[in-house]
Amino acid sequence: AVIAIENARLFEEVQARTSELAVSLEHQTATSDVLGAIARSPNDLQPVLETLAETAQRLCESYDVTVFLRKGEWLHLRVLRGPVGSENQDTFPVARGYVMGSAILDCRVIHVPDLRAAQREFPDGYASSVGLGHRTILAVPLMRRGDAIGVIVLRRFEVKPFSDGQIALLKNFADQAVIAIENTRLFEAEQARTREVEEALETQTATAAILRVIASSPSDLTPVLSAVAQNAARLCDAFDALVLLLQGKE
Repeated sequence: AVIAIENARLFEEVQARTSELAVSLEHQTATSDVLGAIARSPNDLQPVLETLAETAQRLCESYDVTVFLRKGEWLHLRVLRGPVGSENQDTFPVARGYVMGSAILDCRVIHVPDLRAAQREFPDGYASSVGLGHRTILAVPLMRRGDAIGVIVLRRFEVKPFSDGQIALLKNFADQAVIAIENTRLFEAEQARTREVEEALETQTATAAILRVIASSPSDLTPVLSAVAQNAARLCDAFDALVLLLQGKE
C-alpha cells in the first residue's frame, strides 16, 4: 500500500511539473510571438497591439481584451477583441470610477474579482458590468519612465479571478507594448526630422536657383519671376502660382 501511495504521489508530482513546464513554454512562445511582431513592424504599432491582444485573450482565458492609449485626460481605444462588446464609444475619461482609469492614475495593476461587489470603489465600472454582463476584470497599465501611457484590460463574464501566472504574463505583455510604442514614437520622430531636413535643403536649393536666375538676367525680370512662380508652386504644393505687379494706383 505504501509503495502504491508513493507511486501515486510521484506520478502526480511529475504531472504537475509537466503541466508547469508546458504553461511556461507556452508563455515563452507567446512572448516570442509578440517580440517577433515588434521586430516585423518597427514603425507600425497596430499589428503589435493586435497580436498582443489575441495572445493575451487565449492564454489568460479572458472573454475580451481591450487596449487603450492615453492622450491627456482621455483614454482612446486602439484594440477591442472578444465578445463582451463595448459601451459604443472609443474614448473614456481617465477617472477613478473606471477600473482602467484607476490603474492609469495609480500606476498599478488592479484586479477586481467581482465588479458587482465593487460599486462604491468603481461606480462607472459597476454600471458597465450591469450593462454588458462582465464580472471579473484585470487592468494593467503601460508604464514608460514612471508614467502610465495606456492600459490593457481583460474581462470575464463569470466571477473567476485571474491567476498569478496570468497576471504576470499580462504585465510582461504590457512591457512589450511599451517597447513597441517607444519604437514607433522614435521612428516617427526620426521621420519628421528627416522631412524637416529635406524641406530645408529643398528650400535652400530653390533659393539658390532663383539667385542664379537673378545673376544671369540682371536686365530681364521675366525669367526671375517665372523661376519664383515655378519654385513657389512646387515647394508649396500649389496647383499654380501667379505673380502680379501693380501698375499705377488702380
